[in-house]
Amino acid sequence: MEGNTDSSSPSIPEDEWLANHPGLSFFNTISGILEIVLNNEPQNLNNLDNLKAPPNSSIESLRLVPTIFDPTDGVHRDLTESEISQIAFNKPSIELFGVSKEIISHTAPNEQHFTVANLLQAIEDTEKSTRENSEWFGGINIHHIALEGISLCQDGTWRICWGS
Repeated sequence: MEGNTDSSSPSIPEDEWLANHPGLSFFNTISGILEIVLNNEPQNLNNLDNLKAPPNSSIESLRLVPTIFDPTDGVHRDLTESEISQIAFNKPSIELFGVSKEIISHTAPNEQHFTVANLLQAIEDTEKSTRENSEWFGGINIHHIALEGISLCQDGTWRICWGS
């Protein structure tokens, strides 16, 4: 099911949904960068370090590269096999939306639950399907690409939280 949702759709407080999805507590500590390659060279925005997509650009490739902060070393590292195989979401399907507000429905590969790897793939697939329909300063939103987790909205959909 695909659709649109209001960007102002309020999120439900984390403590209200965390009991049903305890794996999301770990999942939402994962960082990640959405690597977007355009058919045109990105441009500087008003002499800042921020980049924007030129109008009429299209996405040639898009990939989510997840990492996790290791406080013992003070650096971001790749996730371990044990971490990516943990259950992150305890339902057989999830509806996600990102910056374009288009909702994409995903079914867990085992039709029971999503592992961390499955949920990361669902996020990447959502962005592959919808990011080109986003807008930021006249082009595709290539600025908000830092994964900051997901949050439950009042309508039952899950917002992919992107920072810059």
